[in-house]
Amino acid sequence: MNKNYNVFKESLKQTCMVPSFNTSNLNSSPIFTILGLTNLPDTIEATLSADLKYINLKLKETSPTDRHLTFQIPLKEEDFSFYKNHPKIDFINNRYDSYDIDYKAQIEEYAKSEKEFLNKRFPNSNLYTRIRMKSRPSYQKKINDRLKSGLDYIIDDIIAERIIISEVNGSTDPQLLEDACYKVAEAIAEYRNNYTNFKLKNVAILGDSGKSDKSFITKDYISHPKPSGYKSLHIITENKDNPDFTYETQIRTYNMEQASKTDSKISHKNYKHRFFDDTSILKVPKYIDITNFKENNDEPLVYRVPIRYAFHHYYGENIDKFRNELNYIQQFIKFEDIRQKLRDFEKSPIAISKKDFEK
Repeated sequence: MNKNYNVFKESLKQTCMVPSFNTSNLNSSPIFTILGLTNLPDTIEATLSADLKYINLKLKETSPTDRHLTFQIPLKEEDFSFYKNHPKIDFINNRYDSYDIDYKAQIEEYAKSEKEFLNKRFPNSNLYTRIRMKSRPSYQKKINDRLKSGLDYIIDDIIAERIIISEVNGSTDPQLLEDACYKVAEAIAEYRNNYTNFKLKNVAILGDSGKSDKSFITKDYISHPKPSGYKSLHIITENKDNPDFTYETQIRTYNMEQASKTDSKISHKNYKHRFFDDTSILKVPKYIDITNFKENNDEPLVYRVPIRYAFHHYYGENIDKFRNELNYIQQFIKFEDIRQKLRDFEKSPIAISKKDFEK
């Protein structure tokens, strides 16, 4: 083990020290020999990512029209010990289960009645409502990151509601739509206070970003955008009888929503690395749309977004393409086998560290 480990470590060290390193020549590298990646068929290529943090696996592109997915395995597995070793780990896990099993259904019912109220209050506005529940892996990662930073394990956005305003009286004027965001936020506060068992949660805001001078808005990123340029109104709500039951409502214009998907400084896809591996489907959130269509009882039609469309929304790729390419690659190499070999090296007497790479 130690001999192989030293070869592996030295190979990584050399990789990081050579500025003109060409990842396309890695099939003969000791790293890939040790990890069992040198006997792959010609249809699959294994390389290191440009930032030297991931092993990349993908089908070889044989024509200019080919565009295959890149599957990645981190060289250094993320440390989840803050989450796993927390003394209240059972409560943390049970809290997620409560939202998934019970609270999600309650918010869905509430959102239907809220949608009816808003449609009557703003009959000439085009409002789109979507509910999102974090995936369990996303929840665990956020809790771990918070604990690592010295924060507590209570988060308010396990479930979030997003209301997007695209038109008012047939107009898409940006200022008119921004003004409408505040009117919708005020109407929601009125509805919750008078007709529901929810109320605004008292949340401390640090700094000017997100500061709000309106009692019915928790964070105002329209008047006070984030440094990245992110804009939206955030309302954090709690159940009057059960303060542990909270959720977040975001209100924004269509243009703000598009920027949140495409702007490189704002988009989650750009600042939160979403990579493909054998667990990608588990990381997809659950989405529920409260549509403008009507049920037979005249209530808004609820559409629980199938995994096929949720996957595309989250990753921007076709789930069938993902499954087909993953299944093909895993005929020859199992992702968990690679992870286990990397863990074995990590546990060996000489640990891989950034300092090793800099020597």
